[in-house]
Amino acid sequence: MRLLRQCRALGPWGVSLALLLASQARAQLPDTLHLAATDWCPYTCVDQPDRPGIVAEYVRTVLAREQIDLTLTFLPWTRAVVEAQRGAVDGLLTAVVDEAPQLMFTQEPVAEYQDCLYTRSDSSWEYDGVASLSEQRLGVVHGYGYSSQLNRYIARAPENNVIALRGVNSTARLWDMLLLKRFDVFIQERRVVAWQAYSHQRDITAIRPASCLASQPFYLALYPGNDYSRELINRLDRAFAAAENRELWLALQARYLSQAEAAAPK
Repeated sequence: MRLLRQCRALGPWGVSLALLLASQARAQLPDTLHLAATDWCPYTCVDQPDRPGIVAEYVRTVLAREQIDLTLTFLPWTRAVVEAQRGAVDGLLTAVVDEAPQLMFTQEPVAEYQDCLYTRSDSSWEYDGVASLSEQRLGVVHGYGYSSQLNRYIARAPENNVIALRGVNSTARLWDMLLLKRFDVFIQERRVVAWQAYSHQRDITAIRPASCLASQPFYLALYPGNDYSRELINRLDRAFAAAENRELWLALQARYLSQAEAAAPK
């Protein structure tokens, strides 16, 4: 702002200089943004170039309006976070602050997610706060951010009470290990579970949602060491809040989820 006032003080030539500097600032945005993601279909889907996921398609469209291409690298989640926080990639496509506190987050969420706790269908257990987990073995994904209460419980629980999975195919592995009685309950995003059932033709009646947590926002996060990160965050905040982009999100969500959610456990 101070620079702009100084340029204006120089008269017409100064205004031209200000416009040139603004143009140069815009040119500093990258031609390609390289983000890490994990397989969290239908939000982000590995090995599906024609259907890369709701968030992948959404953010790619938003960035294209800024003349920026999107490149995604799919990694196990803990590695994705490490690579983003050390600047090996430009950031994370989806994240919450607790998962990667060293990154710079959009203030405007990309969208919301909702975690649910699932048991085998023959169980009558219901989730009623972390105290109700005391006699349950809980399956989670290592490094995922859940509710603040659950995050604290997972961090402090006895080793045998929480089984944290690393690596890929986490939703399928959580489901399989539940049925094998490796644990009593697992937590996963409800649309991700619905997609797993629909896309892999799993018997959805074999599991049941014991309870669902309140919906939570998730964000796009950038490595703060890049000089364009603040400017790009500001532009993404405006874009994610725009009515036309919210309509785009809803259209993409409907296209991916109409059949999957119809098959989800109620």
